[in-house]
Amino acid sequence: MSPENDAQEAAAAALAKVDAQVAEAEARRAGIDQLAGEIATLTATARSPQGEVSVEAQSGGRVLRVAVTERGAQLSAARLSQLLTDTVADAQRKAALAAVDRSAQVLGTESPFVGQLRAEASEAFPGASTGSDDIGYR
Repeated sequence: MSPENDAQEAAAAALAKVDAQVAEAEARRAGIDQLAGEIATLTATARSPQGEVSVEAQSGGRVLRVAVTERGAQLSAARLSQLLTDTVADAQRKAALAAVDRSAQVLGTESPFVGQLRAEASEAFPGASTGSDDIGYR
């Protein structure tokens, strides 16, 4: 082999390596785009302990549906208000947890993004009435 052939082979190998890295980055980007779409549409439903109210929320916190049963309609305004507040918080938190869990499945539990998402979800959606911030993995 001549030095010229060696240089050409080294250049070709380097280009192949760069092409592989670009393809890997593009695939990772497509996966992240898909994950973002999944997270945006994740929902969770929570019900009060006795089933008086139920709430459906998206992972970003948007409340999609609130339902009050006949049993809930018989409660005092103060009790119903507290149940609604707690159940909304629970639904939002469950949806945020689902986003963290899904992100961890795709990106890995040690991903800096997953850690950031976990911290933001914990701050934005503490547990109902308790202020709990124990977001973790199931």
